[in-house]
Amino acid sequence: MSMIMLILGLSPDESEEMRQNPQRVTTAFERLASARKPGALNMRPTPNGFCLDKRWHLFHYLFTGHGHLGGEPPEGALLAGREIGPAGGYGPARWLEPSDTKKFAAYLRSMTVERLLARVSFDAFRREKIYGYTASEGSEEDRFEVEDDVTTFFPALRDFVIEQAEKERGLLIKLT
Repeated sequence: MSMIMLILGLSPDESEEMRQNPQRVTTAFERLASARKPGALNMRPTPNGFCLDKRWHLFHYLFTGHGHLGGEPPEGALLAGREIGPAGGYGPARWLEPSDTKKFAAYLRSMTVERLLARVSFDAFRREKIYGYTASEGSEEDRFEVEDDVTTFFPALRDFVIEQAEKERGLLIKLT
């Protein structure tokens, strides 16, 4: 089973409701996960939901330059935020405030696929234990896979985060 990242865009009122009733966090992510089509590239299963799939750690590394968990917005936004809800799966979900979502959106606007691809290092992936890429040797096939992941997922993630920021929404992020 893969360790995947699910992201929900929520208003501050919706996040407060989830803080008051933590079981709603689990329910919201279960709904988002069930909306994904098995085997399909379905990054946006709902208008306010995004699935970064197993590529979350690749992007965390490309944004921050390290593989350790944790971080601060804007670069470390994927693993930042205040814990909210039960600790099921790989820990509790994290709430990124609308102000931090705006910072993350601005950071993503400043990035390009080319800049991210220039940061790719298979030696670093192994050294930093980047999930899903530790066995990569840097072969042409490995490079194609990473290039495909970045060119497919980065624009979709960037557009999703920018859309949520423009709506004054925060991000609820969960590894499951």
